[in-house]
Amino acid sequence: MLTNKITTREIWKKLAPPGKNNYLGWRLTSIALTGAILMSGIITAGFVYQNIYSTITNAYSIFALNSELGMDIVDMNLYQQTAAIVKDKKNPAVIPANLRNIFGYQMPVPTSTPAAQKK
Repeated sequence: MLTNKITTREIWKKLAPPGKNNYLGWRLTSIALTGAILMSGIITAGFVYQNIYSTITNAYSIFALNSELGMDIVDMNLYQQTAAIVKDKKNPAVIPANLRNIFGYQMPVPTSTPAAQKK
């Protein structure tokens, strides 16, 4: 029984155009590797894009459930005091007419006696 074994080199020679036989295998290998790298990048980007939002949503849900949200008792007296303070802040301040001039550099008048004059 005769078997006709075809080697891979013969297959590459049949696929190659005439005169370009030397680098066809490397060309096809580089195209396949480039495609595989691009596809893995696209798949990784899609995975990250899909799962990042669900992770953020789940983390927010866990945070909200752990915070034990509930009703707080409102202290009405404190609220009224705070509202009065805010109302007072909104009113303009009254400036007195006889305001001291802080930029007047006059010689100060001594109001105490020197130590030598004391008896």
